[in-house]
Amino acid sequence: MLRLVGEGAGPGGQAGPSGPVQSLYYAPGVANSGDLEPGTKAITNTSRPASPQYSTTLVVPAPPQGIAVLRLCLRLWFNIASNSSDYAFYSVVANGTEVLSSSTSYNATGQQGNAVDLTLSPLVLGSPNQIDIYFWCFNGNGYNLDGVRCFLGVGSRRTYTSLEGAALRVDWQGWASVTALLKREGSGTPYLHLAPAADFRLWWQRVSGDGACLEVPAVLADGLLLVCYGTYDRDLNYIERVQVTFLQ
Repeated sequence: MLRLVGEGAGPGGQAGPSGPVQSLYYAPGVANSGDLEPGTKAITNTSRPASPQYSTTLVVPAPPQGIAVLRLCLRLWFNIASNSSDYAFYSVVANGTEVLSSSTSYNATGQQGNAVDLTLSPLVLGSPNQIDIYFWCFNGNGYNLDGVRCFLGVGSRRTYTSLEGAALRVDWQGWASVTALLKREGSGTPYLHLAPAADFRLWWQRVSGDGACLEVPAVLADGLLLVCYGTYDRDLNYIERVQVTFLQ
């Protein structure tokens, strides 16, 4: 349930906020591997190799008590300098579990990206997550990689029509003020909306665009959800940081 400050105030109505103030601040940002390929690597193996060609660890900080992370998004980006293989295949394994496996379009070159939503498992907040990346080719002619990166954030790759849930929940009953910064890794338009805990598809306020700031001065809430999505399902749309101020 959400109300504007003073809405319904008067006889039998809900008064505006008053009382002591407390705040929660969470800045998960985005975990970025940096470029894992300093030069150029030729991929000529025609099946997934026994060992990954690239490995990294990514850490997303754990939230303070009162904020719960519900959804993480992992994005793989790579650049194909040249391709004689027809298709480039790839797989991402997180903490020993394969979470992404796909291929590029026919004879693709240039920047490639893909993403997957994860409801925490097999990832762990506040600790290094082992990420292993495998590449192989359709035929022995192979292709050349000259850039590989991996990103992890509190958010989603989903479009609005394919949403499966919120990225973050705030556990609070009463008056709250919410400010959150929206960011994106990819090329589409990201969206962030503030929803009641009862239904993540509803929203009281929505913003869009990389670097957009959602600002809700005061609402009367029985739990709050922050929901990320975008226009391209291979992007990572994520919450850079959020502050929630409560009135006791």
